[in-house]
Amino acid sequence: NPQLKQGFEAHLGETQNHVRRLEQVFQMHGHTPKGVDCPAIDGIIEEADEEVLKYTDASITITPEENKRLLRLIDKRVLTIMLGTYFCQSLDKQILSFASIMGIREDLKLKGQDYSWLFTCLYLAILCTEGLQNYLVQRLPINRWLGFCVFAWGTTCCFVALCHNFTGILVLRILLGVFECVCQPAFVALSAIWYKKEEQARTITLWYCCNGLQAMFGGLLGA
Repeated sequence: NPQLKQGFEAHLGETQNHVRRLEQVFQMHGHTPKGVDCPAIDGIIEEADEEVLKYTDASITITPEENKRLLRLIDKRVLTIMLGTYFCQSLDKQILSFASIMGIREDLKLKGQDYSWLFTCLYLAILCTEGLQNYLVQRLPINRWLGFCVFAWGTTCCFVALCHNFTGILVLRILLGVFECVCQPAFVALSAIWYKKEEQARTITLWYCCNGLQAMFGGLLGA
């Protein structure tokens, strides 16, 4: 196929140009690639600065022991926070079930379907804002946006204690749904960022198990 051959030759010419540029950069900085017997390099680096060039001729090998140490460190710093946050937010979704036996209906003077609407509004807020939150997780720095939403969610939880009527707690329950629905997509993204492919299923399973843990712990609170 003449077109395929022409395209291959053009791509090969671009590759050779990149290789020559890279070799010139190495020569300018006094570096010589190791293990290269022919004018070809497996990885093409389009842009290289001095800091990167310091490590271009050194291979990095991670032993199984070092990999286990890194996994424990990531679990300690990342997974622990995900477990705690997801547990608290899962517990918050069902906390009104336990509060109902402690007199919340009388304290807030709830009438008719008011109590049911406190559950419904939370999930309606999640349904309406989940798509937007997924978009923002992909577009904004995930650490800052997730941190802001978790902080806002915690602040909103604190204000729930100040409510004395149906309108106030209804607004706060809607805000809780808006802020907490970011956690699940963000945690999936964090699991993909921090863990290898074969470790992601285990990580997601661990923080998702907090749904069951909150049911057991919440039952103790309501007992």
